[in-house]
Amino acid sequence: MNNKQKKQLYIGIDLYDQYAMVSFIDENTDSPSTVNTGALHEEFSIPLSMCYLKESGNWSFGEEAERFFRAGMGEFYDNIFARAVKGEMTIAAGGSMSYSKLLTLFFRRLVDMCRNIIPDAEPAVLVVATEQLTIEVIETLNDVLDAMTDLKLSTHIMEHRECFYYYALSQPDELKRNNMALFDFTNEHLKAYILRRDVRSIPQRAAIEEVDFGTLNYSLDENFSEFIPQVLGKEIFSSVYLVGNGFDGGWLKESLKLLCRGRRAFQGKNLYSKGAGYAARVLSGREKWEYVYLGRHTMKFNVSLKVSDLGEMKFMTLVSAGERWFETKGECEVIIDGDNSIDFWVHMPDKRDAKIETFTLRGITERENRTTRIRIKAKPRSDHEVVIELAEVGFGEIAPSGNKKWEALIKV
Repeated sequence: MNNKQKKQLYIGIDLYDQYAMVSFIDENTDSPSTVNTGALHEEFSIPLSMCYLKESGNWSFGEEAERFFRAGMGEFYDNIFARAVKGEMTIAAGGSMSYSKLLTLFFRRLVDMCRNIIPDAEPAVLVVATEQLTIEVIETLNDVLDAMTDLKLSTHIMEHRECFYYYALSQPDELKRNNMALFDFTNEHLKAYILRRDVRSIPQRAAIEEVDFGTLNYSLDENFSEFIPQVLGKEIFSSVYLVGNGFDGGWLKESLKLLCRGRRAFQGKNLYSKGAGYAARVLSGREKWEYVYLGRHTMKFNVSLKVSDLGEMKFMTLVSAGERWFETKGECEVIIDGDNSIDFWVHMPDKRDAKIETFTLRGITERENRTTRIRIKAKPRSDHEVVIELAEVGFGEIAPSGNKKWEALIKV
């Protein structure tokens, strides 16, 4: 079977400081599967550890790395995600090595693991998720994923809350008809995500509200029972999800009755990795998706140009609302027709009318009309700011470039 005949495989990796989980789904499967490393029971956590085996020169990862280290067979490296974010270096395989490179090796092993489980599928899209995306985390993961370009994967990074968005809205209609909520109780820290969407908008706009309850380590059932009404209130919820090791131990009694009152409740530990798997499939463009997510790392507005294409006026989008700002960019070339100015149309998804930002190309090389070509690049620097770079590019020997450059800032 050649690659053209293979199914597409979509992979989601959920990262914590000490372990990872990985889920995968192909184009024909209803729900992602999570890699299970337990021999006798479900165990989804894969330690973020690597071991360099001195004798063979090979690398092992996860629990196998820990076993080899305990047997005295190699050099051991743990907590590689947290150390990569800090920019730490180490001595490995006889030389200096960054923890970012170790994390790259770890990701490659996870992708290979999924490929081996479904050998008739080719990995196509990889989504990496973590609890929060700081600038340091974004830069680290971008560097790691850039080092995997030889795998020809489309890659994305996102926060847990966005994984919840993809997971919840991939469920059957009866579970997403109204609001949805998630309680995350990890390492004694409890927070909640509330997912609401505007069913009247096209596409439907979805947003998530976070409620942070802080540390919860005593009278769990009683305290959790008090927090539930603060989240669910008097609104209608179709489904509630419980995630995290804090819900272990069988203490959910009175609180479970509250959760299940008029709604469905589900408990598990791999929701985020499954949500990342769903996201990978959606972001491949192969699946119809009627929602747009307006989160704290997604663009809050569209930036477009109104251009004439073969005599027909149309809008050319440079930046789209709902895209993660650190992953999006737009580029095009235009020919100036008329005065030396360019209009940028700025549109908020929740408003009907657009605002026009006009930028004048001061000092531009003077030429006959329609002989000036401008390259435009749009690069967001946050979810509400876009830097526009403009440059003359000319028409070869007919109209050489004046090498003029400009920069504009669009901010809402």
